[in-house]
Amino acid sequence: MKLCIGITGGWSRQDSKLKSWIEVLQSQALTGRVFEFELPDYKLLNGNEVRFCQQLSENIESAASDFVNMSKLFVLPYQNILMDENECLDKIAYFIKKVFKEKGRAEPLVLVVGSDFYIYKHVDFVDYAQYLLSEDEENRWRQSKELKEKSVLSVGIPFQLNMEMCQQAAEQPEQSAEIAKLQEYPKKVLFVLGGLQDNYQVRFDVADAFRLSDRALDFAIAGYKVIFMNQPTTPNDVTDFIYDFCRRNDMLFYNRKNLMSGDSALRYDGKFAHEFMLQQQQSGDMYPAILSVLQQNGVYVGTMGDFAYISDALALKLKTVVYEGNNLGGKRYYCKRLADICVQKQYVFDFYDDKVFDSTVKLKAFPSSNKSILKLLIDKKFPKFKNLLK
Repeated sequence: MKLCIGITGGWSRQDSKLKSWIEVLQSQALTGRVFEFELPDYKLLNGNEVRFCQQLSENIESAASDFVNMSKLFVLPYQNILMDENECLDKIAYFIKKVFKEKGRAEPLVLVVGSDFYIYKHVDFVDYAQYLLSEDEENRWRQSKELKEKSVLSVGIPFQLNMEMCQQAAEQPEQSAEIAKLQEYPKKVLFVLGGLQDNYQVRFDVADAFRLSDRALDFAIAGYKVIFMNQPTTPNDVTDFIYDFCRRNDMLFYNRKNLMSGDSALRYDGKFAHEFMLQQQQSGDMYPAILSVLQQNGVYVGTMGDFAYISDALALKLKTVVYEGNNLGGKRYYCKRLADICVQKQYVFDFYDDKVFDSTVKLKAFPSSNKSILKLLIDKKFPKFKNLLK
């Protein structure tokens, strides 16, 4: 008997975490045995559960036609987009099991990843995202033997990168020359600028950029070669401010905004389009390659509103700093909670903590990663498939 994993495309297909979960499972789980299935419309779940269940069955059958005779594990990512999302996921878990029972097949297991606190009735194993739990909910989880038997408390953020991928990027002809220059410096720090996200629920402006530039001078005085990089969602005026700052202070800047087309919020049309076009032609996207040179005496600086600072630090075990000064809307309160947890538990350094300059001060290891969540479930429910995980 073989095991395969099905993951739903979710209702918010633009959700970056959802895309990451799908890619993580496809790349790190059971090679060749992962399929993605569509969820029927959310309105149908509330209006006609029978039809929703029928449509769900058809979607799974269509997506998993090559895996009919395999034992199934279904992964439902929690996207934090609906008021009743937990209840919906629990219903979907029930429907999935109902469909398999009606077809005379072995009951599948259902895993929810990245969830806030909820007592599921039909889900077999839950990955609770610590940053989505209040302190009271976290204590309740820690004190419940029953809950801990069928769940795990983790960072709850999928990560795709590994150091091998970064090193491979650094060996590409168009990037190796730039990386060779960086390797000449004994200490490096990468500042990744924040951006505008979720209809301005996360904001990053020139005032934030000024604070990062001021801290960059501290790193330069401490002997670090300073590198800045923007993101596709970084505002153009922030990009221009930091690029000009880097030119005047012997620091490096790499652009990641689209120069030619796309959504206006993601397209760069500032003062340095010519310079960025030349840079793109010469070296392309430098982000993964640069991460490879931060292993030794390197520091990664990210922002509170951007989960990449956690996911990449978790995957690559980099010395990481989080900037908590940018503005958040009420809907994105959990970004602050995540940053606070990581600083308090010494997984990352606070932005103004000078201990980051002390090589003898070590950060603590992060809690469970995505891969160990799958491994925990398989160890408990599918012990015969332990060796299938990479």
